[in-house]
Amino acid sequence: MPQEFGAAIARRLAGLLDTARTLVEVVAVCGCAVTVQEALRMVPELVGSGREVAVGSGLITIHDQRLAPRHDLVREAVCGALPDLTVRTLHGRFARLHLDAGQALLAAPHARAAATRGDVASALILITAAEQLTAASPHDAGDLAALVFGTVCPEQTEWFDVGRRCLSVLSRTQRAADAITVANAILAHVDDANLVDGP
Repeated sequence: MPQEFGAAIARRLAGLLDTARTLVEVVAVCGCAVTVQEALRMVPELVGSGREVAVGSGLITIHDQRLAPRHDLVREAVCGALPDLTVRTLHGRFARLHLDAGQALLAAPHARAAATRGDVASALILITAAEQLTAASPHDAGDLAALVFGTVCPEQTEWFDVGRRCLSVLSRTQRAADAITVANAILAHVDDANLVDGP
């Protein structure tokens, strides 16, 4: 992406009203069309004028009550202008939104993008998505469980329970090597080997 283009998009974004700017950010981070209702859940303070200003900026479009980035380059430029924490926070909100709606496949990529080492909230979303995907998409479920176990740290109180859930998913999806790695890590931190038995 040309540097001048990215700078121009960043200036246009910075010049928007707060709600309009937040809506553009939400649509860009989503990465695809998002319904107005979904956007309202993400930006509850949004009012009609904010939406009109956001669409009028030329950074996003609206069609059949669905908002989308004007172009992939615009989406990339908007995301590139945002702090990493903002991007991860928005991905985390999208992950929770989709997971609450029972859409684990849609939640998973957002939870992946939100997750950082020690991020228990994202880890819990990811392992829940993995559990929901075990039957429908075992490969994705196994990948998520392996990622989750590397996200939570042993010194965190949630580590053991999350580890057991990861072990269960890895076992059910026949990821033997990963399951052994997780089981050995858990065994190294507990006194009672019986505690490792999955549900």
